[in-house]
Amino acid sequence: MRYFRLGRVVGIDIHVNWSWLLIFGLVSWSLSLTFGQIHNEWSLNVRWGMAMLAAFLFFCSVLVHELAHLSLFQLGLRWLKRFLATGLLVLPDFQACLSNLRLKPVVIQTVPKSNV
Repeated sequence: MRYFRLGRVVGIDIHVNWSWLLIFGLVSWSLSLTFGQIHNEWSLNVRWGMAMLAAFLFFCSVLVHELAHLSLFQLGLRWLKRFLATGLLVLPDFQACLSNLRLKPVVIQTVPKSNV
């Protein structure tokens, strides 16, 4: 796959596939047509400028959304490491508590309906 590098955020390289340029162009074209129908008084340059700005902001929001997934994932890994580090210290006590419980299995009986 061919891609180009946008930059680096939080130690992670951000790469974009070249096909996103085609999608950016299609979104911009569609928005320029829509803006032309809504705002007849806008010139062609203004419509295209606003459409490209809107498409750019849309793609920025997608990038921020994906970075939010990344940050939540990293936060989850930190939480898991802390849990394992502290949980392993109290694990023998937890196993002792479980062994002291007298759990009985739950049995659910189904009764067939009688023909009345």
